[in-house]
Amino acid sequence: MEPGAVVVAAALWVEARSLRWGAPAIRVLRTGMGPVHARRAAERLRIDAARRLAIAGLCGAVDPDLQPGDVLVASELRREGATPIALETERMERALACLGVRSKTGVLHSTEGFVRGARRGELFREGVAAVDMESAWLAEAAEGRPLAVLRVVVDSPKRELLRPSMLRDGFHALRVLRAVAPALQIWATGIMDADAFRSRPAREVRWTAPKLDVIPSALQQYHQVAEARTTSITC
Repeated sequence: MEPGAVVVAAALWVEARSLRWGAPAIRVLRTGMGPVHARRAAERLRIDAARRLAIAGLCGAVDPDLQPGDVLVASELRREGATPIALETERMERALACLGVRSKTGVLHSTEGFVRGARRGELFREGVAAVDMESAWLAEAAEGRPLAVLRVVVDSPKRELLRPSMLRDGFHALRVLRAVAPALQIWATGIMDADAFRSRPAREVRWTAPKLDVIPSALQQYHQVAEARTTSITC
């Protein structure tokens, strides 16, 4: 893939690692977690020469129909005090369909801290499908360039973080993120051919799981930040 085709922003290193493993040709910028890091990363992304900007990683569902492992293509980005950003989704949906992945579209709301409990229900009633803590700030760096936001659900209203199944759901979401990473290449190039972006036969792909303490510690960063702040188209 042409080097300047796309840059992909990912907050956590486990997200960046999964994306690079799934699509070695894409260039991934690890931004750090939360709005402060996202704003700083946006400054770098503004002057990046890539012709397209993508944001990818994990998210938390507020829509009860979304479950860990579901793939969400953001149709709109929201955050408090800012004008919503509408996004085109068809091209990414087609790219995912080329991989045989069924995705959902919906509003992604970026928050200052971790969202849980009753707040999830409030956001859902406002039309939000899922939440993260970076996308709306990172998106400001697009400045007219094509932009796509691809997220995989890691927790949901009935299966929140910091529960016994967190480790299993975290591994599952990262596996899905790795599997859908080639869609970012397909989206960037417009070549709707999944085989063109597979670096090796599928049967040879082996994912090396991080140490068992990596995913809990990475995902718990969301909880720590919150506590600190009290807060099918075919080819």
